[in-house]
Amino acid sequence: MRTTLLLATFLLTSFFGISQNLTNGSLSGNCIGNGFSAPSCIKGWAASHGTPVVSGNLNTNTWATLRVTKENGGGIYTNFAFEVGKKYEISFKVKAVTNLNAEEIKAQNPSVNLRTASNLSNTASDKQPKIEESSELAWAFEVNKSKSFWQVVRFTFIPIQNNSQLWFYPSVDNATKLGVNSMVQMEIDDITVQELSDNHLVHFQNTSQSYSDDFVESLVVVSNPIFRGHVSKIFTNDSNLKEISLIDLSGNTKNINFTIANKETINFVLDEATAPTIYTLKMTHQNGKIITKKIIVQ
Repeated sequence: MRTTLLLATFLLTSFFGISQNLTNGSLSGNCIGNGFSAPSCIKGWAASHGTPVVSGNLNTNTWATLRVTKENGGGIYTNFAFEVGKKYEISFKVKAVTNLNAEEIKAQNPSVNLRTASNLSNTASDKQPKIEESSELAWAFEVNKSKSFWQVVRFTFIPIQNNSQLWFYPSVDNATKLGVNSMVQMEIDDITVQELSDNHLVHFQNTSQSYSDDFVESLVVVSNPIFRGHVSKIFTNDSNLKEISLIDLSGNTKNINFTIANKETINFVLDEATAPTIYTLKMTHQNGKIITKKIIVQ
């Protein structure tokens, strides 16, 4: 009987797999300041580049503060295995601010980012690692405010490539052109990653009738609310779009002109004639795949 039970346990474990646990998602540590550089005082986490800072109070709570400036950058990563096709829920608290003015924001496209990667190492180099081809964008947010409160981000992520690391960092298009005192900053805390059990679900079929509101791995709508007359952005790992359209609450559809800024960023502008209300943003890929997102236009 005991042998039978052990065999059954082994078979169940082999079938369902052993779930991973993210190491120290609370970013607890025993130091303040430059704590992510080797040797890191935040167990399980390390600097990918620059000088990320441990903020907070050792007696209550610590978190990470990451900045990009003219002279320096900063990112942190931890080990976590992401497998193609599996479904993960990622959650974290974030604050993101910048002191760039409107023209600088337009030129620099400041954002805070989360990627999966495999080739990061603990380094104090100021240069952001150039691993876009081997890493995968999971989440990004355009930063355009000088003040921010803690917000909880939670989304579903289905990788399209295998990776073994989780990586947070802020970015601009060209840091060398920033002003001496210019910066983009993100603060991160309470990070969780959970593998979900319904990995067999298929979110898309290659037909014109398949829709999704939350397929984050394929498209991430960054700007929301969207401001008329301003450049709005979609961060994506699949920029092969055929059409973007706006659907109002009455079902009226308006096609939107867009440009592909790079392989992960799509830009579009809504004109002043667009009424301020709630819309559905519909994005149609060349292969017929459709993604929809609820947005607010102001």
